[in-house]
Amino acid sequence: MTSYRVLAWREIPTQIEATDATGAVVKRPMPRWFMQEVSRITMREGLAGTDDYLDAFAWSEPAEREGTADEVAAAVSAELCARFGRTAEGQRIARTARTVRTGAPGAPASEPEPEVAS
Repeated sequence: MTSYRVLAWREIPTQIEATDATGAVVKRPMPRWFMQEVSRITMREGLAGTDDYLDAFAWSEPAEREGTADEVAAAVSAELCARFGRTAEGQRIARTARTVRTGAPGAPASEPEPEVAS
């Protein structure tokens, strides 16, 4: 079994950390648009460089699933991308990220969006 946890800022996931039975540890950042949303909110709320910003990061409780550390980190990341992509908030995060990358609201992303399992 592989143990994993998710680092999130408020409710926005930013990193997956997975440790398998062999002791291998994988730290996988979420796609860039997640941190872009964190930055957008941070700037809007004037939290940049403050303790409140840092205090908003928290690790989830550890959970377990089958697979290597790399497989689990990849699967959890894909599931979180899918979950955020299906919600209104997630779609707004994605639109914001496209605007940041391209300078045009709703413009096609300059890099491919992460593939999401159905």
